Amino acid sequence: MSISLQKGQKISLTKDNASLNNIMVGLGWDEVQQKKKGFFAPKPQDIDCDASALLLTGGKLQKKQDVVYFGNLQHRSGAVKHMG
Repeated sequence: MSISLQKGQKISLTKDNASLNNIMVGLGWDEVQQKKKGFFAPKPQDIDCDASALLLTGGKLQKKQDVVYFGNLQHRSGAVKHMG
């Protein structure tokens, strides 16, 4: 099943499917179109999109190793993997 969310939208991951055990998240974006063109127009900027996951216990972050991101690609439990 695939779901496409827009900025600000939310989805429940447990209410409708308590047996859910795998989630894959993909990020995508469209480049902002430049309005000005010509000699003095701003040069296009590289786009960098970073994703991270915070694994909380009791609603709190326990250790910095519980943050999965480009500098820590896998949680020690193996439950979350950042695919780069």
